[in-house]
Amino acid sequence: MYEKRPPDGVHALRDETFYRWRFASPAWNRATYVASRGDEPVAGVVVRNRTTADGVAVTQLADVVPLVGSERRTRALARLFERIIADHADSDLLAVAKGDLPRSLLTEFGFVGDATPPLSWMSAMTRRAPDQWEYRTIRPPRGSTKK
Repeated sequence: MYEKRPPDGVHALRDETFYRWRFASPAWNRATYVASRGDEPVAGVVVRNRTTADGVAVTQLADVVPLVGSERRTRALARLFERIIADHADSDLLAVAKGDLPRSLLTEFGFVGDATPPLSWMSAMTRRAPDQWEYRTIRPPRGSTKK
């Protein structure tokens, strides 16, 4: 999928070496989701999850291909988001790296940025650039009551 439409701008080459490096951390479990039309893959998402030392189950949509957007890609990603959210419904937090995903797609699935309240109050901005992640709460943190 990457090779068919690589972006024009500066970006990391999505090859075997990149993915081996990008997902080498033993702290995360990973799964790959691919949306296809017939025999042709249209979009893919690498999802990784782990439980923090505080017991928070985190799922990240860590990489999306193709990198270049299109209406076909957006439709395929919407289907993948539905499946990923359903498969990871036991996670406390679902995060997606900020990139070229359409804002409308993220909004449709309940993602909000971390550069503005309320998430900015809880984000560790000192370790990364502002608004690098979009978050979606899957369920209230353990021990809290849903209202």
